[in-house]
Amino acid sequence: MKKFRSILLLIIFLGFRSEARTFDEIKKSGVLKVAADGATPPFNSYQGKDLVGFEIDLTELFAKRMGLKVEWKVQPFNTLLVSIGHDQFDLIATSHAITAPREKVVDFVNPHYCTGAVIVSKANGPKTLKDLTGKKIAVPVGTVYYDVLKKHKEIGEVRTVPNETDGLQNLIEDKVDAWATDQFVAYEALEKQKSLGLSVGGQINRQRNAMVVQKGNRPLLDEINRQLEVALKDGSYAKLSDHYFHRNIRCK
Repeated sequence: MKKFRSILLLIIFLGFRSEARTFDEIKKSGVLKVAADGATPPFNSYQGKDLVGFEIDLTELFAKRMGLKVEWKVQPFNTLLVSIGHDQFDLIATSHAITAPREKVVDFVNPHYCTGAVIVSKANGPKTLKDLTGKKIAVPVGTVYYDVLKKHKEIGEVRTVPNETDGLQNLIEDKVDAWATDQFVAYEALEKQKSLGLSVGGQINRQRNAMVVQKGNRPLLDEINRQLEVALKDGSYAKLSDHYFHRNIRCK
């Protein structure tokens, strides 16, 4: 099934992909069109009507230094990779785990953080993959966590949900026994839901996460990579990371 989905995604990209805007065209327009899912705190989410988060601020920093304004486009996580192939935006700020199947259809910026998925549950809930035997776990659709968990046939149900906030809500409402999410998303949830006594269990994978541009858009890719390198060197990345995570989450 995983191989089939990868092949299908490749066919979609190759068959319907339109030409991306060049970096010269972007500079001429003065606007960088950027997509986010708006439901992955503290990386990107809504605070009232405003998009906030680490990746929002990092992208805005890049754009400002390039002399551009950001036009944000918000849509579900599992549609982002397909949409960039249709030239609906220039950059995906919501980070994606770098995988071989995805590298066939999009180009990844250098990873701006390294992480892993973890199991989140309430008190006395499952903390390890072994604990999930016969249990239900929620996982955001389109993430690599789904494929990792589906390999474990002993798990009672791997339930896909639209996004990270829905995964947390399913856990809060006892619709599932656990929720699989990025470790930094988990820490944010624990901080904001202290009264629930949530806890982070075992890690189920390791991954490098990065922003995304359309396949072959080398000039834009090179420029975003340059902006990331500058931010890593001048301390601006570390300042943002410390603000949102109280630590530096860059890949070491």
